[in-house]
Amino acid sequence: MRRRVLSAGFAFVLMCTTGGSAQAACGIGSKLWEGNNSAGARVVAFTTDVFTFKGISTTFEIAGCTAKDNLFKRVASEKVHHYASNNLDRLASDMARGHGEHLDAFASLLELDERGRAEFEAFSQQNLEHLFPRDDVTVDEFLAELGQRMAESATLSPYLER
Repeated sequence: MRRRVLSAGFAFVLMCTTGGSAQAACGIGSKLWEGNNSAGARVVAFTTDVFTFKGISTTFEIAGCTAKDNLFKRVASEKVHHYASNNLDRLASDMARGHGEHLDAFASLLELDERGRAEFEAFSQQNLEHLFPRDDVTVDEFLAELGQRMAESATLSPYLER
């Protein structure tokens, strides 16, 4: 009984994180289950993508994955993700002000030089409503949006390529 409850809970968490359909993601699992929007298919597609082939798919840009899906492959290391997940509210506050110690530390983890940091501070303040469109933004959503917006910036996009 306990094993069933844990399995059901795990499946529910996976379904909630898939974004609603297998087509919304990229990866081999999403391609295999494309067109099947059942809960079971979303769980299997998500599990396959994340736990087995997503890294390969984004690295080699196969199964619908592009460089856009992996913008932070160098920058969004465990340290960046860990820092953002532990300081997301403080980062949002610093970004709203356009400066602050948490924003400085985050810029340091992104390996921004002095010019890049100044640009990043202004950039984060200008893009705050896109980076945090609602109160319950997840770290992954924040990093994905940040990566996409930085890629569109002529001055910040070179930092993604380092």
